[in-house]
Amino acid sequence: MKRISFKFTSFEWILIGLIIHAIGRIFFLSSKPVCYLICALGLFIVIFNFSFKLSYQIPFSGILRFLFYFYLLWSIGIIIRPIVTGENLNRDGYSFINQYTWLAYFVPCICFINSERISLKSIFRFSFISGIIGIGLLIVFSNDIFRGNAYYDDESYQVYIGITGIPTSFLVTSAYCLLWFAFLSRPYKLVSFISWCLGIFTTAYAARRGGVFNMLLLITLFIFQYLLYSKNKVIQIVLAVLIVAILGTSILTFINSNFSLLVSRAGEDTRSGVEEFFFQSFQGKELDWLVGRGINGTYYCPIFRNPNRDVIETGYLHMILKGGLIYLLTFILFLLFSMYLGFFKSKNTMTRAMAFYIFMRFIALIPFGLPSFSFEYVVLWIFIAFCQSSKFRSINDQAIKRVFIPKDSTKKTAI
Repeated sequence: MKRISFKFTSFEWILIGLIIHAIGRIFFLSSKPVCYLICALGLFIVIFNFSFKLSYQIPFSGILRFLFYFYLLWSIGIIIRPIVTGENLNRDGYSFINQYTWLAYFVPCICFINSERISLKSIFRFSFISGIIGIGLLIVFSNDIFRGNAYYDDESYQVYIGITGIPTSFLVTSAYCLLWFAFLSRPYKLVSFISWCLGIFTTAYAARRGGVFNMLLLITLFIFQYLLYSKNKVIQIVLAVLIVAILGTSILTFINSNFSLLVSRAGEDTRSGVEEFFFQSFQGKELDWLVGRGINGTYYCPIFRNPNRDVIETGYLHMILKGGLIYLLTFILFLLFSMYLGFFKSKNTMTRAMAFYIFMRFIALIPFGLPSFSFEYVVLWIFIAFCQSSKFRSINDQAIKRVFIPKDSTKKTAI
């Protein structure tokens, strides 16, 4: 009988730390001391293993290496701007429990880890674990989640979406594995598909239109890949028609009764008001458009109780708020160039799957897509590094399965 090993590599400990940090944030409303304690533990695990347990490399090459260093320096400038300029040191910008504050700006540093220490199998394994956690959390919070109309009628929708976001954040992480479905074992495939089903059901019930769009885009890319690379044309057609039929029937059957909250919000424009105030706040301030307002930057939006908001849910606008167009366009350049290499300069399906993942993160900048201290954002930068690697792109699928995703977990991925 095979023994279960609990020995993890330093890279795996970083992934564990990210998951622990995400679990800690669950307790923010119920018990702040527990929240701070668990988040601190997760952050310590990440920093300790990144700083003392790994070897490093200089990532990228040529002009892209210069842009990467520029991007990191610009990110550091965003963080220290209030200190240098003497602006108000709003502590929210330096919170270690908020995944969208200063911690998010250090995530690209994951590219400095020596590529030999990065394991694709570890990413798959912990995506699988995230799915299991998400399913468990959905059961725990099911009573609160599936009475969404009560929250909405009581004008507490923001609290409600915070609750629904707890399990769905884990489910979405696991559902992304559909993009590299061909490289997964059967249990991983099953959990990733279940995670997708539960994820889209929950986001639809909670009227998270951006989330529903993201999940539909994910399954569309999954079907597209299957149709593109499957050799059996009959199965291709049957699968495509079947999935579309199931999705269409499910939506038509349940939309009027079980998804009344989504229907009621479907025609509402809940973002334009916030965005209009954002643009008004930046009107005539060309320098703010160019360099942003720093880690504690705010814009005036009287819709909310605190009119000076330090976050906007539209991802690309949030990046402009903090680091300006320079910050946003540099990030987009990384995404676009990595997608191009992954799609058109690769000999293996895995790199193209990574490019699809990057594409989804690019599209996500519109409905949400904020940079974050999270498993998903770490994976994004790892995939950017893989797509930039000519060595990895030149390997065929058989070699990927044999060398880069070995059955022996002691082997590592080398770019």
